[in-house]
Formats: sequence, C-alpha cells, structure tokens
Amino acid sequence: MRLVKIFRVFDQIYYGDNESFSRSILQGGISNWEEISDEDFEFIKNNISRLSFKNGDQLVVVEKIDNGVPKTIAEIKDSINEEIAKNIAREAELKHKREEAAARRAMKKLEKDRNALERLIKENPDLVRDLT
Repeated sequence: MRLVKIFRVFDQIYYGDNESFSRSILQGGISNWEEISDEDFEFIKNNISRLSFKNGDQLVVVEKIDNGVPKTIAEIKDSINEEIAKNIAREAELKHKREEAAARRAMKKLEKDRNALERLIKENPDLVRDLT
C-alpha cells in the first residue's frame, strides 16, 4: 500500500533581457492523501499524463515516503546521540583491535628474540659459562 496524493502542476515561463526560464509550480493537491495498492499506483503513475487541461496544466501523482528524517527536535537530538554513540563504539572497537595487533607484534618479536638467544646459546655454550 502506498500513500499518494494528486497535484495539479502548471508551468510559468518568464522572458527577460535575453533570458527566459520556466518553472513548474505545484498548485496544491486536488485530492486528499489516500492509501492505494501498488497496482493502482503503477496504473495512475503510468497513465496520469493522459489527463490534460486546455491551458497546459498537468496532474502528477506524489507518493508520501517516510524516509526516516526526524521531524521534531527531540527526534533530531535522539538521532544525533545515536550517531555519537555509534561513533564512540566504533572508535573503541578500532582502538581495541589496534592494541591487540600491537600486542601480537610485541609477542612475536619477543618470541623471535628468545629463539635467537636460544640458538646463540646452543651454538656457543662457552658464552654462557663466561657470563656466570
């Protein structure tokens, strides 16, 4: 189901010094907002241009869409706070991942250094006796 309204549109053409432009003006709804089926919406949308007026005005069908845009100050504040909370959580997760990666690199370096030291001790047992 779709919530739609029919509007009448007319064009105004302005002529000036070497300029001309036109604009379409929504003249207000000629119907109320009404719920119609998807099939009716498609039919009206595809065939509304068949209805014309002698002066060139046209009818257009407009669908009311709830795009999730907040409509009150409270909704705007809530949306902003939600985004801030998401960003804080995302940053905390990234920081945690960076810290884990740094710890893994440090552990890998320590393991590499320990292996190198063990290999050095194994290859040169005299060094150990000299240090003690």
